[in-house]
Amino acid sequence: MSGTTVDPSASAQEGAPGICRSWAMTAAQAERFFLLSERIDARRYHHDFDTAPCMISGVLGSDGRAWKFSINGAAKAVLRNGNDTHYVGCMASECSELVMWEYTPPDVD
Repeated sequence: MSGTTVDPSASAQEGAPGICRSWAMTAAQAERFFLLSERIDARRYHHDFDTAPCMISGVLGSDGRAWKFSINGAAKAVLRNGNDTHYVGCMASECSELVMWEYTPPDVD
């Protein structure tokens, strides 16, 4: 697992290197993040979740496959293996201790 880096998909990157140094995740915490997360579709990943300026990347083994992952500090992650891409969101209350910003459901009119 790599250290915390600036997420290139985040729009607000000013001051991100300093902010990112204050957030870290151990391998055990990353595993807990994925255990607490649920699979979501791409639309929900991009529109219902904020994007924090920081991310943590690594490789996760699941079902005999190695998945490259990026956990964004805003309680969401993307996993990739070849042409397969999975999106997950960590919406459980226990996720708040693992991420920079906890998930806040979008306003519904």
